[in-house]
Amino acid sequence: MAAPVPPQALIKGAPPAGKLSLRVLRGRNLTNMDMLGKQDPYVRVTVGGMTKKTQVIKKGGKDPEWTEYLDFETDGKVDSIAIEAKDADPLKDDLIGTVELPLDELINRGAKEHWYTVQRKGKDQGEVALACDFEPFLTGQLTVTLHKAEDLANMDFGKQDPYVVISLDKAKGEKSTVIKKGGRDPVWNNERFLFQLNGKERWLNVKLYDKDMIKDDYIGGARVELRKLYLDTKNKHPGMCLKVGRGDIFEDDIKG
Repeated sequence: MAAPVPPQALIKGAPPAGKLSLRVLRGRNLTNMDMLGKQDPYVRVTVGGMTKKTQVIKKGGKDPEWTEYLDFETDGKVDSIAIEAKDADPLKDDLIGTVELPLDELINRGAKEHWYTVQRKGKDQGEVALACDFEPFLTGQLTVTLHKAEDLANMDFGKQDPYVVISLDKAKGEKSTVIKKGGRDPVWNNERFLFQLNGKERWLNVKLYDKDMIKDDYIGGARVELRKLYLDTKNKHPGMCLKVGRGDIFEDDIKG
């Protein structure tokens, strides 16, 4: 069973290194930069040295709808985000208005939609609705403790000799002790595995095999998204029971 989701702590100042998913939702009462007809608005966003933009809404006019995700990585140093609303034109895009926001303010408001006023030359030029999700990267040492398995598929005529390979993303895995004649219900007695996290790892992979003379048989696998475990340097996960399977996301493991 997974640990309960803790409340998100408020961030002050530059957020830690992590993934920022910005949702650019819509515009409201944006100044029309075209003399004739409706403008073609889009939003340009800059976080640190990375800039991304939404799609252009043809004839979106003063109240465009984007509902688009823009993903960024924070480095623990950048403390602001720049938003530009622009009108796409054949020769040169027109600036509708800009706003620079403290990143901590944006992140602390979270997934709830909030309107931000854009300005040009000190005058209001309408509003843009934004929301965001933020997942800090995990860094430090991760300890994984292997207890036991139950009701595994049996790959032998007699009792199989199971072992486990644990890895992060596509890195080389760490292999457990082979449990001779462990069968369907092997016990590893709290065997531990240590991993160093650099902050960008996503998946903890668990693969089970049956040790054989010629070629080891793949029993099944599972994977856990690290960021959904809500771990930090002071958090010990209470443990979980993983359901192992074959096919789908484990197909590459079987072939490999």
